[in-house]
Amino acid sequence: MLRAMKNTEKLFVLSEQRYGKTSLVRAALGKLPKREFISAYVDLWPTDSETTFVAAVAKAITESISSSTDKLIQTGKRFFGSLSPSLTVDEEGKPTLSFGLAKHARIEPVLEEVLETPAKIASKNKPGVVVVLDEFQQLLEYGSDHVERRLRSVIQNHRGVSYIFLGSRKHRWCSTKIGRFTAPADIIRWARSPRKSGSRLFGNISSLRTNGSTNEQFTKSVN
Repeated sequence: MLRAMKNTEKLFVLSEQRYGKTSLVRAALGKLPKREFISAYVDLWPTDSETTFVAAVAKAITESISSSTDKLIQTGKRFFGSLSPSLTVDEEGKPTLSFGLAKHARIEPVLEEVLETPAKIASKNKPGVVVVLDEFQQLLEYGSDHVERRLRSVIQNHRGVSYIFLGSRKHRWCSTKIGRFTAPADIIRWARSPRKSGSRLFGNISSLRTNGSTNEQFTKSVN
């Protein structure tokens, strides 16, 4: 996984829930040279729409760049002009960053702006950028496939950005309600499916399945 991150590859990590995907990716992120890489971890589990998706991604990217709480709002406004960042204080007295749609903003350009930001950061500042999308199968729960389609279309041209997709193998993937995917293997076929031009949507991708690991296996997967 660490090698995939350093080589700016796209990697799918698929397993049952509670089999250590998140621990695995956090261990790999912890080994990245901080001066050479910016990493954004996005938990998609709480999201249920395009609006909550862009807010979650914008929050993760902003927090990964800002070195202090005082700069969070400034950084959020600099990279996401179509969103309104705000800081609140939680029950423990810790500042919490959140994003909302700016007044009269349309979701389509906002989504485009958010999806293009990792590549812009990589091209301007020349750090490697790693974006982790945890529970990415949550995209199937949105009311439309707009995020799914734009994500595939946009990131295929990104350079200097690694995307790590963490997915849980859930029974509802097989449900007729979802319909698009029936098993983890179908996620890989979805990622590799050709467009009308014949090109691969995600380019070169790899997959890693975790089914519970010994310490030795965990270390090998991280590296």
